[in-house]
Order: sequence, then C-alpha cells, then structure tokens
Amino acid sequence: MDPAESSDAIPGFLRGLREERHRVEFDEAAWPCVPIYRRTFEAACQRGQERMAGSRAVLCGLARDAERELPLNLARLSHLGGLFADHRIVVHENDSCDQTPKLLSEAARRDPRLQVISETHGTPRWPSIRDLTRAAALARCRNRVHEAVTQSFGDFDYVIVADLDLEGWSYLGLANALGLDDWDAMASTGIRFQGARPFFCDGWAFRGPGQREAARPRGVRPMLFPRGTPPIPIDSGFSGLAVYSMAAFAAGRYGGSDCEHVVFHAALASAGFDRIFLNPSMLSLYPDFAEGEA
Repeated sequence: MDPAESSDAIPGFLRGLREERHRVEFDEAAWPCVPIYRRTFEAACQRGQERMAGSRAVLCGLARDAERELPLNLARLSHLGGLFADHRIVVHENDSCDQTPKLLSEAARRDPRLQVISETHGTPRWPSIRDLTRAAALARCRNRVHEAVTQSFGDFDYVIVADLDLEGWSYLGLANALGLDDWDAMASTGIRFQGARPFFCDGWAFRGPGQREAARPRGVRPMLFPRGTPPIPIDSGFSGLAVYSMAAFAAGRYGGSDCEHVVFHAALASAGFDRIFLNPSMLSLYPDFAEGEA
C-alpha cells in the first residue's frame, strides 16, 4: 500500500482520544485494531507479552529541559520495564537550564535500575527542525547512550529507544512488535494532532525503501495506516519510539550527515541488520502540532 493512499483507509480508529494522553497507562481500547487484522494482531500481542515476560530490555532516551514531561515519562518507562523479566533505564541529559538534572538525580537514587548520564556540551537548544548541526549534536548524545548500553548491558535481549517528551505510547503496540519474527528494528507510528485531526510525525527520520532524501513534512503527514496493518519495510524510521534486537542495536552508530536515525539505520543495514520496519500498531503520541516540526 502506498503511504500517500493510506489516509482514506482510516475512518474512525484515531478519534476521541485527546483526554487520555496524559496518563501513564495507555487507553488501548481507544485505538482499536481494524477487524480484518484483529486475529493476527491479537496473536502477535499475546506472543509479545510472553516474550517480554521472559526477556530483558534496556530502555533509553535523551532529556533536556524536560522537567514538565520527565516525571510522567520516567513512570512510563518504569511501567514498561516491569513488563519484562528484567530491565535497565539509561537517560542522557545535557545542558538543561531547568530542574531536569535534579529530577533525574532524585529518580536514580530511588531506582537502582536507572542510570543517568549528565553532561555539559554548551550546545544551543534547537526546535524540531531539519538541521545537520542539530543532528550532529543529537548523534553525540545518542552515541553516549549507545556506549553505556552496549558496554554495560550488551547481554540483554532488546533495546527500546524513546523520546522523553512524548505524551504516551502503546505498551500493547510494543508487545505486538516483539511478538513478530524476522526483524532487527521496528519503528513506531508517531501521531501528532492539529485540532482533532491526526498526522504522522517525524518525517525527517523516515525513509521508505531506496528513499535517499527525506520527504517534505506535508508529504508524510497523511501516512497513517489502520492499526493491525502488518509491518511495512522501510530503510529508516523512529517517530519517538523504536525497538531493536540487542545485536542490531550494537552494530549501529549515530551520525550527523543526515537525521541521526537515518545514519544509524544505514549502519545497521551495512552490518547485515537490514530488516527494518514501520509498525502501524506501535503507537507513540506527540504534543499537539506546531508548524516547522521535522
């Protein structure tokens, strides 16, 4: 299915959801699977929940000037980690001017599974724009997390990378991803609202098969598939949440010659970990739409 054509196939599965987006729990019932895919969707979710209960995962992300969103997203990470047999959380913070470092320090004292990397780089804080200087700065931070994860927890099974300014993500969607076979990386479907209208978010990180250049933001905003649609092969994607096998994650390295996620996924593919997918069932929610988002 062509992503540009998919908006006609989603009559009502993304409506009436805004009041639930500030909870640690995710209102899965508000995001129903379309009937045609329900059996395979539920089977994959069941397998994924069983695999989560028997495996170990590292959950990681970046936080800068995130005092408003951070407590809830740390709670979400802790909730997600509790679905696994064991987990660790690695958060990188740099150059925050608010209470983010204090909040992370206090959280790490309470939770021995949380590892915090706090640094001062002297870099400016960018809006969500397509800028290679920004990409290089983010790549440096993500590589610090990558080093911490692979050096300390390289024997874990999965790595889940999450942006810590999201307004929620589907735990069942992650179970759906982990219940599938034959993949190395799975990117979420990021959703941002403009009024009551949902859009696909994070077009800079998205590349379809063989797509070298990023599409313009307006070109990817309609790219929403019904929940339950089988994963779609891509060259790169993120949308605020992605899951990797540890072997695949360890083979990558972020860089700033393009969106840092595009560089990372190209490194995975070069190392033979080229089974990269967009999962329409693995949902992540962004703050409301703003012009200029990447």
